[in-house]
Amino acid sequence: MGRTALLLGSGFGAIALGILVGHFMPRAEPKPPLFLRLWATNSAGIAKPTLNETIAELSAEDRAAIEQEIAGIQAQLDVLEARTQQLEAELDLGQQQADLGDRLTNLTALLAADPSTFDPQATPATTSQNPEPLKITLPSNALFSADGQLAADAAEILGAIAIDLQQQERQTITIRSYQVGDDATKATSLAQQQAQAVQTYLAEALPGDYRWLVVGYGEQAAADPPEATTETSSQARLEISTQ
Repeated sequence: MGRTALLLGSGFGAIALGILVGHFMPRAEPKPPLFLRLWATNSAGIAKPTLNETIAELSAEDRAAIEQEIAGIQAQLDVLEARTQQLEAELDLGQQQADLGDRLTNLTALLAADPSTFDPQATPATTSQNPEPLKITLPSNALFSADGQLAADAAEILGAIAIDLQQQERQTITIRSYQVGDDATKATSLAQQQAQAVQTYLAEALPGDYRWLVVGYGEQAAADPPEATTETSSQARLEISTQ
């Protein structure tokens, strides 16, 4: 577990260091940001990993912690996706369908292009005006503190999601919250409270009228502590989707 944490910490540290160095010490002929270079390296046909002894022998506690870390990374990717869509909208690029790495590479290339080569007579590339239904899943602790209230940094995440929702033509937004606890009734009440808090925030952030479906689900935690930890990690979540 210590080795896993060291690897994760090193990876994020390298990305953060690359961003800071690129921002404060730009090169005369800058390379693509470190994030994009890592993305390109990681998506260049690397063989799918297989189950090994280290992963097979993880304890239930360590496995649950790593699963929660992965869910947190996925939530950050969702925020990056929403921020990228905001930039594309501000630059009149329309709805792009490529993966996030390619879209960021395209944005970097467009900003580096010589403005004098712009041809106002050229026909812009057509883009899809009917994006697929949106579905975002976040671990509950990405938005809520231990007391069940919206965390201080929840505004940044929900603000990015609101931007993403504005790209949708669909007018029905569903918010489902899932909680697990020793008391299923209390878990359901907490889930409903959290789903309603997210709906209230998004309703204030989104222009126009939307139809909302807000539901909270609660389940009783398993009796065995390791299993309960794993189940809580996988089910204490919030889903936002459109239709």
